[in-house]
Amino acid sequence: MIIEKLTKLKHQIEVREDLLPLCNDKRLKVFIEWGDAHFDLHIDRSSLTTPASKPYGILHIRTDEQTLQELLAGEVQLRSIRNKQVVDGDYQHILLVEALLFLGGQGSL
Repeated sequence: MIIEKLTKLKHQIEVREDLLPLCNDKRLKVFIEWGDAHFDLHIDRSSLTTPASKPYGILHIRTDEQTLQELLAGEVQLRSIRNKQVVDGDYQHILLVEALLFLGGQGSL
């Protein structure tokens, strides 16, 4: 069920016309992978115009299903789990992804 939710969120993010001011090109590039006990979310930072010290490469989040559910429900913030989970990226990009996860999880995206 979480994969379906993430796939739907990925699609919602990629097709949003009003997110274009955040993007250098036509769409945000979002990739989802999963293993036995974790989920990997990747956002291509080069597709973002958000200022950051490292504007290229990948924003990478590796987390477990429970934490991912909490992120989607807005119960935890992505920036607050940086010490417990793998969250690799600039703070500005982390805030953006945190907002997208929360809005998508609430059905507001």
